Amino acid sequence: MQAPHRPYRIVLQTILVVWLIVAASTVAWKWYTDGRAHTGALTETSAGKLEALSTSDVAVIAIASGLIAIVAAIPGWPILLPETCDGAAKNGSHLDSPVVSAGQDPVGDGDTESEGEPPKAELSPVALAIERLGHAFLIGMLIRLAGTVALFLASSYYMPASPTQIGIGVLGWHLLLLFAEVITLSRQIRLPSST
Repeated sequence: MQAPHRPYRIVLQTILVVWLIVAASTVAWKWYTDGRAHTGALTETSAGKLEALSTSDVAVIAIASGLIAIVAAIPGWPILLPETCDGAAKNGSHLDSPVVSAGQDPVGDGDTESEGEPPKAELSPVALAIERLGHAFLIGMLIRLAGTVALFLASSYYMPASPTQIGIGVLGWHLLLLFAEVITLSRQIRLPSST
């Protein structure tokens, strides 16, 4: 028997570890390169001179991206995957098997025959939990997308760096933390093979 667990607990821990390691190394690298250059690298544009991202700009983008990733993981936090039997998990029957049998009334209204529709079977608890995780992931993606766009717009407005540099930084953080979430979540949910 596998004990019930919260997959997003491990996802959140992984996001935090990846975020802290990459943020600390990125800010340290930027601080080191800015200290060695003694002057900000300037890029020539048609509107004049724009500065490169400073160490504080990199830190702000890193902190805001981490907060966006944490907030995006919140919808999946309360979802608990129930216990599954090892035999059911191996043959995949826990995902497809209905809770009600064919002779039972699945709706509970006393009418066992419907007008041309097959009886509706309820999903197993594991299948319902996985469906809820899918919905929570999609809600988290909407939160992450809105937060990333808002971060890019705010950074482009307030930071003196070029929008291309800001976009690369914001999109890089978005993809890195999204990959960490997807890979960890896929390892937490074991779907049976169809064979």
